[in-house]
Amino acid sequence: MNNKFLRLVSAAVLCSVVITNCVKDRSVSTSSASQKAIQDAKEYFDNNLDNHPPSPMSPNHRAIAKRTPLWQNAYVAKLSVGQAIIVPMSYNNIYVTSDASAGEMFSLSDITRLVLFRDSSNQFHGRVVTYVPDSAARPATSQYTGVVFYEDWQGNSVTKPWHLNSQYPGGSPTSAKAGNTKEVAYDEQIQVCNTIEGYNYSVDDPDGGEYWSETSCNMFSLQSAEESGGLGGSDLGGILGGGGGGRISPAQTIKLLPPTNPIGSISDYMKCYTASDAASYSVTVAVEQPVLGSREPWTFSETGLGGSSSGNNPVNVGHTFLIFTENTGSSIITRNVGFYPQTMVMPGSPSSQGVLDNDQNTGYDVSLTVTVTSSQFFNILNYVSQGNNVGYDYNLNSNNCTTFALDAMDQGGVSIPATVGTWAFGGQGLDPGDLGEDIRGMQLSGNMTRSTVGNAHPNAGTCY
Repeated sequence: MNNKFLRLVSAAVLCSVVITNCVKDRSVSTSSASQKAIQDAKEYFDNNLDNHPPSPMSPNHRAIAKRTPLWQNAYVAKLSVGQAIIVPMSYNNIYVTSDASAGEMFSLSDITRLVLFRDSSNQFHGRVVTYVPDSAARPATSQYTGVVFYEDWQGNSVTKPWHLNSQYPGGSPTSAKAGNTKEVAYDEQIQVCNTIEGYNYSVDDPDGGEYWSETSCNMFSLQSAEESGGLGGSDLGGILGGGGGGRISPAQTIKLLPPTNPIGSISDYMKCYTASDAASYSVTVAVEQPVLGSREPWTFSETGLGGSSSGNNPVNVGHTFLIFTENTGSSIITRNVGFYPQTMVMPGSPSSQGVLDNDQNTGYDVSLTVTVTSSQFFNILNYVSQGNNVGYDYNLNSNNCTTFALDAMDQGGVSIPATVGTWAFGGQGLDPGDLGEDIRGMQLSGNMTRSTVGNAHPNAGTCY
């Protein structure tokens, strides 16, 4: 589906790997005098937290995931609660994003810290701080905007989430109370729904990853740092950027790029076809599923297969395209056409001018070939020809490559099952994963043939 983010990932979307800048926080201390404090914190963690893991039934997927405190990288920082020990966390290839992150995915290891500090009674407290930046965050200037989760080791919320926004540059924390809207009002309260998407991904097994989601709608009201358990938004610099660590930058960005072989003139590209009672005609709906034999709308990929663009894109969203064939008995004419965005699209910016592409080199793994009449053939062809028209938009949700192909077939009177899928940030629509499974399971008419093996499909026939 060169179409949807689909659960995000924008991707979670070409991959944009951003090298972070190492910026040492002035409030951080890693001197030998701090080692005793770090050792005391580790002993507290070993004796009181590590041996009390979260319940495996916890809805907090971040808490029950395999995670390791990196004590060798621990450091001491001066926060609003006083001296605190900050311990970076290591998760096994887990990426998270939110409905306000515009398709950017962040490594959970980069945005989570274990924070240990003593209260006025000299008793230790251990907290897990996770910060999910939104699209307004500016890593280079340490402008923290987004949502902060403040939890105990078992994954329980110690305080209500903080919402940090650019109107409060000091990083004013906020508390949450049940709400039901995504509208935002910055005067006294902020109403917002947060969807945290997670992806457990292994490069060695890109199809074997696990997707999860945590969604909550909250009414955020401004409150003081003391009301937030002692820590405030102003502490994020010391928590996330100290110890020589880099500022938070997206690990990957889910994007769908323009096609690599666009068709400049669809009329010239298709001019070989002629209406003839002596010829036979067929149209093939070719589908590359993100996960072979699955309705999954996307998966991670090392190579960025099919319509998800190419190269180093870690996200494969599949693709749907059409193959037109005319057989006159003495010659065969074949053309491949796919529908793409003319410019990059991603969650949060899902629309672009549409453009048609010569997809003769695009792979697929399931297809449906329909023998049609001359009239049906040219009705489908005429519909496809509008894909390059100015003002005819590609949209991740409502008019993606799969939608376009099935709408074209409808113009020829060919009805194909069309399951509507859903994905991140409220996205929904037709997609290659569902279409592939619909084709695999559909009852075929006498003029239809199905293939579950991708075959070569080069363009054929020369026009003069």
